[in-house]
Amino acid sequence: WLEYLDSIYLLHDLWRRGFCFDFVSDKQIETINIDGQSMVGIGSNYQALVVPSCRFMPLETLLRLLSFQKQGVPVLFVSPGPTDVPGYSRLETRRKEFNELIREVSVCDDLEWELENVGINRESLTDFRGMQFIRRSHDDGHYYFLVNQGEDMIDEWINLEVDFETAFIMDPMSG
Repeated sequence: WLEYLDSIYLLHDLWRRGFCFDFVSDKQIETINIDGQSMVGIGSNYQALVVPSCRFMPLETLLRLLSFQKQGVPVLFVSPGPTDVPGYSRLETRRKEFNELIREVSVCDDLEWELENVGINRESLTDFRGMQFIRRSHDDGHYYFLVNQGEDMIDEWINLEVDFETAFIMDPMSG
């Protein structure tokens, strides 16, 4: 189903460039709490919310995202941003409020720059052809799963984005 999304190229570029991300629905956005400058309550902590280009956005979602911004959480709207509300119920009233609120939104054309500008750095290990990763955080640090799907062996140091004191290298063939 992802291939039918207009934002598939954005998602592919984020992944290819080494950014970690998850998907979140309008319904899940309702349940997010802010702790400092992080979003919590959807299974993990997140530092920013990226809104892919879209035409329609529910008024309630826009209100919630603006609330996140006012609390210090970066909410990055990718150009072109939303221009209208969905549905016909109370359309003119919702559209009027939406048009007033959308003025508070700035859209970005260079998402990678915007992410780095708010302190979200990519994993540079993806600069090696064929290198992919999954990173998960836990109470004591992070787990990485690295895989080289390229044709060439990599025989040099690979930097990880998060700080660490120790690392274990485990070969899936031998443990």
